Amino acid sequence: PMNIASLVWDSQLHESWVSSTVFATDEILCTSSNDGSISVLDATDGRLIQSLGYMKTHEGFGIYSLDVSSELDIVSCAKDGSLRLYKICNDHVNPLEYSRNAHKGVIKTVKWQGSRRSASRGIFASAGNDRAVRLWDARDASFYLGKPELQAPDAHKLAINSVLWHPYDLNRLVTASFKDIKVWDLRMFGTAAQTLDAHHRKGTARASSIIHPVLRDFGETVTTAGEGSQVLTHYSLRSGKVVSQSAISGMTPGAIAYCDQTESLAVTLGRAALCHFYCRKNQIGRGVCY
Repeated sequence: PMNIASLVWDSQLHESWVSSTVFATDEILCTSSNDGSISVLDATDGRLIQSLGYMKTHEGFGIYSLDVSSELDIVSCAKDGSLRLYKICNDHVNPLEYSRNAHKGVIKTVKWQGSRRSASRGIFASAGNDRAVRLWDARDASFYLGKPELQAPDAHKLAINSVLWHPYDLNRLVTASFKDIKVWDLRMFGTAAQTLDAHHRKGTARASSIIHPVLRDFGETVTTAGEGSQVLTHYSLRSGKVVSQSAISGMTPGAIAYCDQTESLAVTLGRAALCHFYCRKNQIGRGVCY
């Protein structure tokens, strides 16, 4: 069984629900909130780092998501359709560019290309309620003017909940909406390379939300949970087909996270349970719940 560590620290810094928590480094944690603020914390004890602290941004509109690049650049997105950039320096956070009309309406998700361990090259993706996926170059003046480098205006039929980049192929991007997941190739951007739409039964009246899928097996498998569904679905990123489904009897999986080193999934079940599963050849083993 996986060892669950005891609580290290507990901190209440925001006035509303927390929308994102992202490690900038092993020692620095960044959070955003629906109250329109960002906090930069010492991850070892939960205290605000001196002069990095707590700041209101996006003119008070709720922040849905933030991400931090390997160069310690922060990008955040808000309910008013704006994007904002910041730089974490030695003793302060330096506000950079601000794009007020990046999307029409709520932006739900933003993600730097690459990972915390690899360079982002200044490129990031954003998406939200206007159903568009947009790619931005933070180094170019076009960002301030609200002009993306690339975009797919009608990427999904419904609002887009999340975006994630392939961990090794920087030309591949995955987006998730309410009933489908799409895979994009930047070299042919505008038309999805794959559409993964078998997670929910077709014809259901209610659009159950696919929230945040994860990439496994060096980015070749997509695993997702969805609201109202008691299964985890595993897709081949290459073929777009369902490889397998893992039923979790009596419980509805919610947020999921994947660890490459241990080949395991952490899955929230309902409101109180957390389960840990080991993955083997597109199947998950018996879970250990806490």
